[in-house]
Amino acid sequence: MAPTNGDGKRRLDSWIDHFVQATAPIEGPELFKKWTAITTIAAILEQKVWVQTTSPVYPNLYTFLVAPPGVGKSRIIDVARDLVEFLPDPFIAPTSVNAASIIDSIAECKRSLSITTPSPSGPVTISHEYNSMAILVGEFGTFMSKYDDDLMAILTDFYNVRPYGQRRRRNAQAGHLKLTIPRPQLNILIGSTPSNLMKFMPENAWGQGFASRILFIFADQKEIVDDFASRPDITTTDLVHDLGLINNIVGEFVVTREYRDAINAWREVDENNPPKPTHPRLQHYNSRRKEHLYRLSMVSALDRSDALILDHADFIRAMGWLIEAEQWMPRIFEGSGSADSAVMDEVWHLVAKTGEMNEGKIISYIRQRVPANAVSKILEVMIQSQLLRVTGATRMGVRTFRAVDRV
Repeated sequence: MAPTNGDGKRRLDSWIDHFVQATAPIEGPELFKKWTAITTIAAILEQKVWVQTTSPVYPNLYTFLVAPPGVGKSRIIDVARDLVEFLPDPFIAPTSVNAASIIDSIAECKRSLSITTPSPSGPVTISHEYNSMAILVGEFGTFMSKYDDDLMAILTDFYNVRPYGQRRRRNAQAGHLKLTIPRPQLNILIGSTPSNLMKFMPENAWGQGFASRILFIFADQKEIVDDFASRPDITTTDLVHDLGLINNIVGEFVVTREYRDAINAWREVDENNPPKPTHPRLQHYNSRRKEHLYRLSMVSALDRSDALILDHADFIRAMGWLIEAEQWMPRIFEGSGSADSAVMDEVWHLVAKTGEMNEGKIISYIRQRVPANAVSKILEVMIQSQLLRVTGATRMGVRTFRAVDRV
């Protein structure tokens, strides 16, 4: 018999589909609405459900909605946040964080559950304690003002549930404070423009663990809606009712033979073959497609039923979501140099207006606009592309530049 939770009185046949329908009057791509719904379910499931592989896999997701300005990201994320806040005791992260504040915040987000499992001698109840938190932010730049290696390392660790420990110095009298979080976990739903994403994710970051854990959802078509049409209050709809039921589901998934066979057949034939992203910056993402598929399968199953069962239909549905998202992922890198190009335009106009400018002032100007590791690259590109010409140098080797007239 299928393991189930809750009272079984769902009002919706699919929470995700109805979320997309309910948000139709809100400006934004349908793809963003779908993935906002998927990630919302993942966020409220926290560590209450899992599928057992070589280690437990939980359904939390790191989802980035990426689009040019004005397409519609923030408003749909705000709807998700409103719905989650209707649940009892929601754990939502502050809008802006750093490494220290996110640790303090997740340390406060502790839950204790009782899970009953069958055994030969009868049902056994165990206590399950963990820390989970959801980051629901409309703009990446608001969440993180600059790239922070320490914060990236923490976000990477909190994707997989691993023990976290830290010793902090309080003061000379109190000594050190030891902070231990045995089971920390994050869910992330965040919006960004392509240029902002490239600004905050330097080249070397794409080869690191954080980027490989992100599902980048790209869309660039702006949908036209009637600004004066009435907006339904979806927080009073069946979406809230059913989200509350999903929020109460607890336990381990059963994997059907059909699901297992589908996964193994895909891994043998297709896991390393198309369709999958081929962009060089997504190489490490590809290594995590299997884990993304497991997490999405759990969301698919509980979107429509309380049964903790993964079947072939969930494999097909999760794979469909993944492939649909992956076909657009490389678009986030198109024109990824647009932010650098804008800075180059500003530098050219500044030097042209000044007439002549020394290297130190140019570097100082660029450093205020791009990450430090990109400053030298931008200046050298401007020289090589003949936007700037060296007109002299001091005995210390500091060059002077003049802007070259554009044809």
